Amino acid sequence: MNDFNNYCLSRIKETKQMSVLEEGFVEIEPSSLYMGEIYNAVSIIVPYNYTIIDSGAYMGAQGFLFENHKEYIAVDSYPITNKTQVDSESPKSFVIKNGKRYDGFIQDFLRDIKRDATFEPNATYVVMNAVPVRDETINSILSLFPNAAIAYPGTETITQGIFEKEIMSLVLALEKAKCPYSNYYLKKNPDVKAYYDKLYSELKSNLRNYAKNPIPFLKEEFLDLENTDEEDLER
Repeated sequence: MNDFNNYCLSRIKETKQMSVLEEGFVEIEPSSLYMGEIYNAVSIIVPYNYTIIDSGAYMGAQGFLFENHKEYIAVDSYPITNKTQVDSESPKSFVIKNGKRYDGFIQDFLRDIKRDATFEPNATYVVMNAVPVRDETINSILSLFPNAAIAYPGTETITQGIFEKEIMSLVLALEKAKCPYSNYYLKKNPDVKAYYDKLYSELKSNLRNYAKNPIPFLKEEFLDLENTDEEDLER
């Protein structure tokens, strides 16, 4: 849904990070900051007292969806693999207020986090979307993290752990309401546009039936987090 993307774009502007999008090798644009409905689903279902690990986060624009979670960890090798001979500095990434980055390969991250004495697997949720990795890596993630969602275009989404069915159900609903056609095609086929507009409108009005957390682009959904009981965040 574009509303999630637009919310992230608004946060990029508010935090004065639009310059990150202007680097020469950036492969995202304001209208498409990240891929995958899985991020949208996880952001409004997984409780705020969980740490979110984004495995294959690229520049981490979707991290703005997780600013109210305990911590957002963006894992990606792109800052290493995209260094150039002319510019030895790592490419920029988005700075998330509760976030940190692991600039390296997923398997290296998995090895390192096992050694981290503060690691709490049962209070962590891993998201991986559209990352071309081997089955071995996927199995390692699913084995190490009880709570995870893994998606790749053209394959079945994998979810396990907390709110497994709810997240899968919302992902399917989001994908169904996402129009696959170009604006050029829709201009010539208004009936098709009307069909997807209706699906989108119905899903947007029903998002509260799925959500456990406030929905970021619906202002009336925001909670005063400082006055929210811990019990409410764990519901």
